[in-house]
Amino acid sequence: MTKKPQDGKGHLQVFINCPFDKNYQRLFFAIVFTVHLLGFRPRCSIEFIGGTRLERVIEMIRGCKYRIHDISRIQRTGQLPRFNMPFELGLDIGIKEARKPRLKGKNLLILETDGYRFQQFISDLKEFEVAAHHNKVPEVINHVRNWLNGAKPKKKPFPDGKWLYAEYRKFRANLPKILKVSKELRGPVSDLTFNDYSYLAAEFIRTRHKKQSQ
Repeated sequence: MTKKPQDGKGHLQVFINCPFDKNYQRLFFAIVFTVHLLGFRPRCSIEFIGGTRLERVIEMIRGCKYRIHDISRIQRTGQLPRFNMPFELGLDIGIKEARKPRLKGKNLLILETDGYRFQQFISDLKEFEVAAHHNKVPEVINHVRNWLNGAKPKKKPFPDGKWLYAEYRKFRANLPKILKVSKELRGPVSDLTFNDYSYLAAEFIRTRHKKQSQ
């Protein structure tokens, strides 16, 4: 059984910098659930309103020990490509390099669709390990698990990716029922805000594991 998710401590917080489009949502939701399930607290720039997006991103990079950056959305979305995620990854590397250069890669997970495509548009990342998820939920869950398992202080290993994916599927299968009986939240799963989804994931994990321990 995994740890109970905890809030308010920077060393347990995981900043997630990723696309927020509908096509990426299933990967985003899987990452958030996995972070909760492993006993960490997911953070994201869209969790609150106030200041500029850049200010929120910098604040979270500084406050979170662990950071996930998915740079897979560099395709054109109209007339020009979008580089928000690579830009924020650069901010992260710069901020952490100025503080603790020896740890610049350990607490950082860089995700991409394909393993080597990034070398065509950010060749400076060659010194970092970039994990390819191929737009598949089981793969992104496994990458997050392996990374946090390796970056955390040496303790008992986390459950493997297959178990985590099975737990995620149980949550997603039950989510429509949870929403149906919820007094506060209505509507389809795809319309959930980050805060609402994160809360529901944490509550599902807490309730499920409480029952399992009894």
